[in-house]
Amino acid sequence: EGIWGAWWPREEQTMDEALSAVLNHFDTILANSQGKVQDLARSIVINQYSIDEIEALVLNAQESPGLRIGAASALIDKDRSKGEQAVKTILAQQGAPSNLLIGMRAMLMPLDQDAAIASYLDAFTSGELPEQQDAIRQLGPVQDNRAKTLIASLAPKLVSGELPAELRLDVYEVLEANKHLPSEVRIAATQYKQQYAAAGETPFIRDTVTTGGSVARGKEVFFYHEGAGCLQCHRLDNEAAQGPNLSGIGAVHDMDYLYTAIVMPNADILEGYVNENAQSNMKAMNDVLSPTELRDLLAYLATLKDNPGPAYQLVSAGGSNASGPKVVSIASKWRHETLLPVVLLVIGASPLLLLA
Repeated sequence: EGIWGAWWPREEQTMDEALSAVLNHFDTILANSQGKVQDLARSIVINQYSIDEIEALVLNAQESPGLRIGAASALIDKDRSKGEQAVKTILAQQGAPSNLLIGMRAMLMPLDQDAAIASYLDAFTSGELPEQQDAIRQLGPVQDNRAKTLIASLAPKLVSGELPAELRLDVYEVLEANKHLPSEVRIAATQYKQQYAAAGETPFIRDTVTTGGSVARGKEVFFYHEGAGCLQCHRLDNEAAQGPNLSGIGAVHDMDYLYTAIVMPNADILEGYVNENAQSNMKAMNDVLSPTELRDLLAYLATLKDNPGPAYQLVSAGGSNASGPKVVSIASKWRHETLLPVVLLVIGASPLLLLA
């Protein structure tokens, strides 16, 4: 889970210099890399392919969804008609990955809006959860009676509690954002917020983010979200860190606890992580993460169950009072002076250090 190393100063480097350094190794990357690295490399050179080669790549079920989506975009740029037909062919297939279908529907919308709306409605009815969530968000802004009818049917279910928990955030945000919807439909968002929003948790509503998140996107938030900076303080491997070890947090705490820890870090502070103002060293994520990002991050943290680290072997609870946070003692803590990640791109057996 991530690559760890040391950091050292270097001379400033222009983007052209960094790009030149990478391109010097490009043939090696194409020949010896695999997975995401190879997909990225191939996507860079895909415009050099013929139309027939790109079309074959789009329709090849053995290729990764990300590469096929990129190829479809390139095909549309080169031959709109062939691109549109390839997209529709994939959307008509049974068993295609949900992330592939989501990407293809997005490309179909400017090509054939009527067909795209029909596909989104079908996705909401019979697609997997990510497709249903995406359908709600994509149809919300659409000035089409079919789309408006769907959103209008979901609004009262949000307030009554009949709407599946995994879809509440999507419906709530669509009602909040789309002013063209009738006021009698949009009022459901206000009613829902009044019922479930808690002071100090804005813009989050606990009821909307504790289920339905994407583990894959949540992992991206944990490792790469610049504002959250999770890796500045936390680790997943029992090594030294400035913050509590998270390697097995999902095996110890439920989603409700994880939500509180992220949104209100001063509510429950592990001993040793209190600053001079008797506050948590962790910043609240209210102004950093969007509700969707928080939902995804929670989904990812809940999966961290395989290696419960010593930082979560709770042995006693400290006192709590009305004016201060509760402090919990732990069996052991890890500390370190400095730990900064360095990104290595491994090409075969040779590491290439990207200093861009």
